[in-house]
Amino acid sequence: MVVRCNWNYPRKMDAAAPEALELSETVEATPELLERSQWLNLPTKRSRWRAARKTKRRWLRVKLPTSVVVTLVGIGLTAWLFPAFTRQWDDRQKVAELKASLVADMALTTGRALADAQSADATGRALAAVRAPASSRVSRPQPIPGPAKDWFGASLQIRGRLLAYFGHAAVERWELITKFVTATMRAAYPSSNIPLLDAKLDSPRLESAYAAWAFGSVDEFDDLQRAILSEEDQVAASLRGMHVSGYSTRWRDVVHDLLPF
Repeated sequence: MVVRCNWNYPRKMDAAAPEALELSETVEATPELLERSQWLNLPTKRSRWRAARKTKRRWLRVKLPTSVVVTLVGIGLTAWLFPAFTRQWDDRQKVAELKASLVADMALTTGRALADAQSADATGRALAAVRAPASSRVSRPQPIPGPAKDWFGASLQIRGRLLAYFGHAAVERWELITKFVTATMRAAYPSSNIPLLDAKLDSPRLESAYAAWAFGSVDEFDDLQRAILSEEDQVAASLRGMHVSGYSTRWRDVVHDLLPF
């Protein structure tokens, strides 16, 4: 029996040892030589490490189909983007309803208060024409009438909603309207102790219209009413372009929803 042996194989099983040159020769087989040849063919630590590394590389080189990758990326983007855009769509609908409701309440409340004031003013002036002179009567303050109470309650509710959703800028413009509506109610009910309100903003047009009615004739009330309602229309128009606090309606809100930090 003839065995081909590599006599220059490293004697020490050192992974750092250089590869030996293959110098082979043909010799006659003996039991010792066969045993040595089988021992030389056993796997070493280095060979086992190389085999494991090749197996690992094969797993890393596994490629997913392009369709699967595109599907996974699409699912991830949808799960990330869809909630933010859905919330903005819902919030825009809610904001539109909120603004419409608030503007309608402002118009209804102001119109009702002005109508009550006009009726009370016409009645009061008619009664004053047939009453005795003021010097012969004892003036006693009367409680706040019901229409004025309703006006105060509704205007305060509107003020609170404006402050919560739109901030101080909208509140200041509404306070200008409440100032002249309250003054109109006070002039229409002269015997009641309706308090006067103050506002940070001024309006020469409203001042002029109020003075013409309060110190003039009842016919000037229509001009005052048109001036107040015109100012209220301007407030309503400004509210339509304002951002509502707590709702996602702008692009920066979408970015904040996508990157909440």
